[in-house]
Amino acid sequence: MADPIATIFHVTDMHLCVEPDGGTRKNKRLLSRMLVAGAEHAWPQGAREFLGKAMWHREPALERLGPALRQLSEQEASASPGAPIVVLQGGDVEALGSWAPDGLVEYEAFPSFDFVHKRLRPDDERTEWLDIFGNHDTWPGRHPVPPPSGLAQINRVRIGTVPGLVGPWPDCQVLGVGEQVPLVIARVNTVAREADGEAFAYGVPSEHPPNGEDLSYVLDQLEAELGPWQHQRAVRAVLLHHPIHYARELADRHGPNRLMGADELAACLRDLRVQLVIAGHVHALDPPASAVGLEAGCQEPLEYPTVQLVAETPTQDWPPRGNRGNTNADLPTRSFCRYRLLAQGETFDIERTVFRWNDNEGEFMPVGGSPRVFRGIRLG
Repeated sequence: MADPIATIFHVTDMHLCVEPDGGTRKNKRLLSRMLVAGAEHAWPQGAREFLGKAMWHREPALERLGPALRQLSEQEASASPGAPIVVLQGGDVEALGSWAPDGLVEYEAFPSFDFVHKRLRPDDERTEWLDIFGNHDTWPGRHPVPPPSGLAQINRVRIGTVPGLVGPWPDCQVLGVGEQVPLVIARVNTVAREADGEAFAYGVPSEHPPNGEDLSYVLDQLEAELGPWQHQRAVRAVLLHHPIHYARELADRHGPNRLMGADELAACLRDLRVQLVIAGHVHALDPPASAVGLEAGCQEPLEYPTVQLVAETPTQDWPPRGNRGNTNADLPTRSFCRYRLLAQGETFDIERTVFRWNDNEGEFMPVGGSPRVFRGIRLG
């Protein structure tokens, strides 16, 4: 019989539009329509594609996300007493970055995080909440890119004033006590320092807060944090914004958004026997909802025992594509994920349920009849 290790709720890439007073921006639809209308005219192809992908949150989905997380976390607490519950927030909380004046810090500089922490975070003391930030969160909220000298760097330092994002990272959180199998979660920043990283949304494993260190420093810190757990009976997980494994079927749609140094990071995680990587950024479910298992070596450059799970956005709105002859059928849908970790002797299974937004019901609803289960991942 399976023993519950922990439940993870994975929420990422909300791309919210929140005003400094905490209210959601009321003009977001108008601005979105303006951008899309501009994209229909004789702009250069690259500019037309950029404007046509203007992204905003869907208000009804945002209103239901907090209650859904609270209800589900209460159900998990009742069903598996003693097993920890954690919500992993994977970055890109903000749609347009922070353009707060110099001198403002914490929630005053990043009102979207204030909104998320007060309105979405479950208040059940059993539920932990861990944040990470993405490239949209540190973006200074203006074009053209690159921004004025030093501005991007200011936001990379300043976001570390938000509660829960102070750092330093990589860090390590341990959930589970007593006779339970520990769940060890390391956070790694992947937001690039360079201005062109802001423009093209690629990632680089980086220290947080920034102090000029290189990739080898990040890998050394990961080894220091996770090394003591390397041969323990535990679940070792890494939370980051940019995926390490970049699914080939996503490459055409998200070509420039890759993670630099992915091979080196993957090798480090393999050596540390990290079993679980949790990422977002590409707004696509990977492995797809139809996947029933993961075989060793199928997630290059990740090697056994490392498995990566990427989630969609639960709230991002997708503007209509006008009269260009295409439809929204190929666009990502809104969802978040629940991962139940279940011990089976010396291995564990990951039971994934995708909760997808249903416009007709006005709720997040589980996809399909049975959860997808990824089996037989070594605990030791």
